[in-house]
Amino acid sequence: MKYAKKFNSEVMKYSVDSLPLTHNEKLKINSIFEGSGSYDSTLVCVGCFLSNSEDSIFYKMNNYEVKIKKIAFQGKNHLINRFEDMVFEIDNRVVFGVRYYKKEIPETELCCFDVLYNGEKIDFSKPHWGNFYNPRIGCIKDALGLYCQTNMHYDKEYNNIYIYLKGADGGSGYSVIFVFKKDKYIGKVIYVP
Repeated sequence: MKYAKKFNSEVMKYSVDSLPLTHNEKLKINSIFEGSGSYDSTLVCVGCFLSNSEDSIFYKMNNYEVKIKKIAFQGKNHLINRFEDMVFEIDNRVVFGVRYYKKEIPETELCCFDVLYNGEKIDFSKPHWGNFYNPRIGCIKDALGLYCQTNMHYDKEYNNIYIYLKGADGGSGYSVIFVFKKDKYIGKVIYVP
């Protein structure tokens, strides 16, 4: 019960209304979550480059470059807080992407999430993205073509980028959009079904 309150509080803290953006920018973020972002003529869904595995992805659009990589979960490098054998916090932070009620530990974690603007690295350190486990990144090729599990949307109107990351599945699934405006990280929006 205590964990559920903390988890819900974390999700609410990162709602779209918490971001210092215009109403129109917030509508664009909601349209990305709803899957209709590709229909907005000012949003460009950027295809991934240099990704030949499900473990890493690279994007480049206008002045932005994004590199995301995941690795096997390194449990020995983390403080795992348990209650009755259930993982409810890692490194004293709420965990996304783990079915805590099934006593799971993550299989994968993000190890690299670099965002550059005009070749300069944006201040976007691990505390902003380090508690999203079992991320689904990279591209999958199937009979219909190439499907990128993580997307980057470039906003031509505001020169923003929205990085849409999904993780896990089922009861532990999540979606998060990280928002960047020129050379600054603005914030994130978390959605848990």
